[in-house]
Amino acid sequence: MTNRLTLAQRIVRTACELSEGTDPDKPHLVTINIKDLEAIIDEHLEWWLAHVYEAPASCEDVSNQNS
Repeated sequence: MTNRLTLAQRIVRTACELSEGTDPDKPHLVTINIKDLEAIIDEHLEWWLAHVYEAPASCEDVSNQNS
C-alpha cells in the first residue's frame, strides 16, 4: 500500500512516526525537530527521484515538451 502514496503522504507519515509526542488536548498536532523533518524530506525526495520520476533523456526533450 505504501508504494501508492504520494510524495507528500510519505513525508507526513514518516514525520508522524518520528513525532516527539502529542498533546492529549490536540491529538492531531505532532511536533518534530526541523533537522529531522529536513532529513525526511531529503530521503523521500531522493527515493522519489530514483523510483518514480522519469527524467527526460536530454535537454532537447525538455525543450520539446515546453513547445
